[in-house]
Amino acid sequence: MLNTWRNEMQISDPPMESFDEEWHPPQPEPKICEIMPKGGKAATIMDRAFCPWQWRQNYDESREPKVIAEAFCLCKHARANSPAYCIPIRHEVAVLRRSHCDPITRLYHYTKSTHTITIGCHSVFARTARASPLSNHYRIAPLEI
Repeated sequence: MLNTWRNEMQISDPPMESFDEEWHPPQPEPKICEIMPKGGKAATIMDRAFCPWQWRQNYDESREPKVIAEAFCLCKHARANSPAYCIPIRHEVAVLRRSHCDPITRLYHYTKSTHTITIGCHSVFARTARASPLSNHYRIAPLEI
């Protein structure tokens, strides 16, 4: 049922810029933030990542699913002496929220909802100016009919 509804909803992700100001890295940052990323056959994804993260469990008793795995960015700046920042990559997932219990049937009622989670971390350069629409950079020829 949840998968059917997820497909019907066609959830669109909110613009990333809306989340830039909300995120704060852990204080103090873990040691991995100071170490250069490593390559090689034995290196894990975390060893190779410019913006490492840690998985955490997001638990909510009144939600289905009750437990959702969520990433947590560990560093403020990208590793490898980069001027880039690490920001969370967000995604909306379909969930069911328990609203109330029917006293006669003793069955819970659920409503369809979405929940925004962090699915990873990405390195980006600081914004120096607001982005302009792409159409400002192209010359549009008039249509001939």
